[in-house]
Amino acid sequence: MKVGPDRNYLVRVLRAEWEEETLRPELYRDIFQVTLHTIVNIAFIPDVSAVAPPWDAGLLPADLDDISTAEEARLVCALFTSYVVTPNGERAGAVERVTSPSPRNRADPVIVRYVAPAEFDRYLADLDRLNHVVGSVIQATVRVGDLRGYEVIQFIEREVVPAPWLRPSHARMLGRSPFS
Repeated sequence: MKVGPDRNYLVRVLRAEWEEETLRPELYRDIFQVTLHTIVNIAFIPDVSAVAPPWDAGLLPADLDDISTAEEARLVCALFTSYVVTPNGERAGAVERVTSPSPRNRADPVIVRYVAPAEFDRYLADLDRLNHVVGSVIQATVRVGDLRGYEVIQFIEREVVPAPWLRPSHARMLGRSPFS
C-alpha cells in the first residue's frame, strides 16, 4: 500500500517488549512505539533521569545485544528513534535535540519532548489500551480521526504534529503544508 500525505493519518501502537528481539524483553516493559502514517516514529519511554540527560551513547554496551538493564534499554530506544516523549518533572514542557549515534540518523537529531510524570502515566495507560486497538504488527488500519478520544492522541496532535521541530518530510506526510 502506497501512503501519501493525509491529515487523517494511520496510527499504530506497539509494545517494545513484544517487538525487541532479545532474551530479556522485560527490560523494555512500558516502552511504546507509536507510528503515524507508517513513517513517523514516536517512542514513549519511562523515566530515564538516572542516566539522561545528558543523552550519552557511551553508557551503552559496545554490543547492543548485551543490554542488561532497563535504563540501557530505555536509552537505546531513545537514541535510535526520531522522537521521544519521556517524563521529567524538572524539564516538563521542554524540548531537547540529541545527536543519534546511528551514522544514518546523524543528520536529523532525535527530538526529546519532556512531560510531567503524572501526564506520562496517563499517556502510558492510554497506550496500553491503544495497543489492543491499533497494535497490529502487520499494518496500521485505524486512522487518527477514530482515536481522538484518547488523551495521548490529543497530545500527539497538539504537541507533536504541529511542532516547528517536526521534520519537514514528516509534517508533509501528516497533512501539514510546508508553511504551516
